Amino acid sequence: MNKTTLKLISFIVVLSGILSCSSSSDNSANNSSGPTGSEDAYPPWGTINIDCLYCLADFDIGTVVAAHLGEGNLFERPDLQAVANQHFNFIIPGYIMSQEIIRPEENRFNFFESDMLLAYTQANGQSMHSSLLWHLQVPEWMHSFSGDWSAMMENHIHTIVSRYAGQIESWTVVNEAFDDNIPPGLRQSVWQQNVGDDYVAQAFSAARAADPNAELYYNEYMFYSPPDKFNAVVNMIEDFKARSIPIDGLGLQMHILVDWPSLDEIRDMLNAAVGTGLKVRLSELELFLNYHDNHSELTLDLALQQEQRYREIVRLYMELVPIAQRGGIVIWGINDAESHAQVHEARQDWPLLLDEYMNQKPAMRGFADGLTTQ
Repeated sequence: MNKTTLKLISFIVVLSGILSCSSSSDNSANNSSGPTGSEDAYPPWGTINIDCLYCLADFDIGTVVAAHLGEGNLFERPDLQAVANQHFNFIIPGYIMSQEIIRPEENRFNFFESDMLLAYTQANGQSMHSSLLWHLQVPEWMHSFSGDWSAMMENHIHTIVSRYAGQIESWTVVNEAFDDNIPPGLRQSVWQQNVGDDYVAQAFSAARAADPNAELYYNEYMFYSPPDKFNAVVNMIEDFKARSIPIDGLGLQMHILVDWPSLDEIRDMLNAAVGTGLKVRLSELELFLNYHDNHSELTLDLALQQEQRYREIVRLYMELVPIAQRGGIVIWGINDAESHAQVHEARQDWPLLLDEYMNQKPAMRGFADGLTTQ
């Protein structure tokens, strides 16, 4: 049996399991209590039961999911599937489409997990977004590559985007291209060092050629104060327009705290983003409660502070971003136990809409209230 046949059989088996889990868990997302064994963890805020988050919006409400095969991924967790299907119509893969996973060798692409996730989203009526170029998650072979970097980059983009043309609706073509200096310049990534300063424009042109109908986003963090980085991005966008370089949207990463940045700073950021004329997406929203403190548990008081902050952020988005420019809001994970803070930073925090036992938090209610401007 060859590898292609084996992968196909594995794909069918795993997908059958996904659909079975999805079907059996449609009614299992009752978030008034945690999973088996968590009865003692009944939340101090009582029962919150928002029926469907994305149903309250006229734009995409998304979440990032872990889809790398192994412990804890979406394919093996009916509880995560139930929440993803109930509340989100827009799915973003975690790292399965990063450069080192999707292209582990120069002449070999690995589409196995991205194909599975796309099949999952299609089966559940969801759309999918992913990324192409980043300064991190670079495969080892790229560090020693000595060929034509422009051609290799364009081949990388064309191979991925053309495979999913008409199926993945939007791409972050380049993620975090600018450094944190003042004034900021292009980050010295492998792409900038080997292709040159115009690599971002070349990447967007290559993505448009591979799929003329996909929406193309630039994604960046730290757009608050000082505004130097945002100004650099706006200048890049204006340069793109002047040269007819395709770009459709701007992703604003939102890894924020209860008291930072200020609402005025977020308001200024959103107004500036709207001023570009592009679609505006809150692309990585999570709200930390324990970043500078040493809280040992998520108390009712902290949960209510987080609720109010989520309400304010979503309300600002609704107030300031015109309907035609709303690219959506993406929560950076499904529940606190799967959050970036817990999994990748190994620190205690509770930044998301559900707690570790899959109970809906006041944050979920605040998000919903922001969407309905209550």
